Amino acid sequence: MKKLMVMRRSIAIFLLLIITSMTLSPFVQVAHAGFYEEYLKGWFVVPEVEESNIEIKTPKVDTPKIPDPGQPPSAPGAKNPENDGGPDWWSYTKFYTKDIFSDFMKELPRLPDNLDNLDNSHLGVGGNMLKSLVRGGINVYAEDGSAIKIAVDTWDGYDKGNEIWAGYTSYKQVQGYRNLADNAKSLKAFYTFEEAASKVAPVTKFAKGIAGLNIAVSAVDGFFNVKDGWEAGQKADAATTDAERSKYEEKATDSYVKAAGSVGEGLMAASAFAGGPTTPVGLGMLAVGGVLWAGSAIYTNRKGIKKGLDKVGSTISGWFD
Repeated sequence: MKKLMVMRRSIAIFLLLIITSMTLSPFVQVAHAGFYEEYLKGWFVVPEVEESNIEIKTPKVDTPKIPDPGQPPSAPGAKNPENDGGPDWWSYTKFYTKDIFSDFMKELPRLPDNLDNLDNSHLGVGGNMLKSLVRGGINVYAEDGSAIKIAVDTWDGYDKGNEIWAGYTSYKQVQGYRNLADNAKSLKAFYTFEEAASKVAPVTKFAKGIAGLNIAVSAVDGFFNVKDGWEAGQKADAATTDAERSKYEEKATDSYVKAAGSVGEGLMAASAFAGGPTTPVGLGMLAVGGVLWAGSAIYTNRKGIKKGLDKVGSTISGWFD
């Protein structure tokens, strides 16, 4: 009953966050402009300049392109160049759905039935929730290839690697129990070992529900990336200069690689429906998904990684000069 109450409360908080974000987001820029008019404008004094016959030539600049309000949002993951570098609506939705709701719900089974029994052993639950909140929030705003994005993806990759290793450990443990069951000399011993195997990393219906939500998020994420890649490819075909064509071709490739990363995360979540990591298929899906995600993250951050490696190489070379 306590867990049910906590779950209902978490869902209510999640919905309130979504409603609040949707309600306030259109007024952020308006509020910013109003704040400037009310409090900051008087701080800047523009001196009056007397009239003169001196002709001032103003350099010609290209008028910035104003995005079409009806244009669909660009692919998630990086800053949106059509929105002054700000994240798009899907980045926020993914953050609320996956990093807050899904990851928070995933931790609920680790809580005791009676919340009065909370102790230091449950600190890891709060730590994991905070970790998802911080890492997901940074990902909303971090630009691909930046130092903070590389650090966050490395952190995420470390956790995914631990998840795969824990899955492999559970798989070997189950195989050990089943080998003992196959060699059992009595029916009682056989069932004892089979029961022990079934209790290793079990996949509950609740876990499958969370996995289904993560699969849906990964599918939508992949769809937007593929859509953005296709649109960039169309622009590359219509480009009139080599520089413009190269820019859109690079954007198309980046978007398709991000889509592969979304597929990887979807596979990792879908392993729950294949019996989890304790089955060969489930473990394989977990491992392949992790490799796809890692390859996508490395490629997406390639420029920042290369810049960092070049800097390290120059520093080391300077030691021997």
